[in-house]
Amino acid sequence: MKIYIFTNICWILSIISARIPNFMQCFVSYRLQRFEKTNEMLINCNALSAGRLQTANAEFKKHSQLLMEMKKDLDGIFKRTRALKTKLGSQYPQAFAGNFDCTVTKFTELIF
Repeated sequence: MKIYIFTNICWILSIISARIPNFMQCFVSYRLQRFEKTNEMLINCNALSAGRLQTANAEFKKHSQLLMEMKKDLDGIFKRTRALKTKLGSQYPQAFAGNFDCTVTKFTELIF
């Protein structure tokens, strides 16, 4: 009886040990395919992101230049406004005799 059990155990172990490498090979092959697919997806995502980054950088550069031009224009407008204020102040000093502090709140109070 003991010999029979021992031979059965040996037989089962030989079957299991023969199937384990096959199972492991299939499992490793499956995981390798999954990793390759994941790698391809990441490569595609990276390429897409790189293209969008180039587009965003170009648009950012255009918008930065536009803002610099707008700042330059506004600086010119404020410079002319200050020059006009100075000129009017020298031509009509009685109109500017009071405090000429025109803030946004005072301006809105004057309008409404």
